[in-house]
Amino acid sequence: MWIAKKRKLKLIAGVAEVNSDDLKFLGWLIENKHLKPVIDKTYPLEQIRTSHQYVDLGHKKGNIVITL
Repeated sequence: MWIAKKRKLKLIAGVAEVNSDDLKFLGWLIENKHLKPVIDKTYPLEQIRTSHQYVDLGHKKGNIVITL
């Protein structure tokens, strides 16, 4: 994990370690409506290029979902 400071902002980044208990808890949060993912748009896999173009425009308001 590393910490960077720029313009008085603090950024902490690293790789999260995930285990089955964490995933179960995350599932519980979603099932009990304590956590709701924000989905901007959904694209089929065949339109993945279009989805990248949309993200590159910088206007997305949530996550992009690719369906199989």
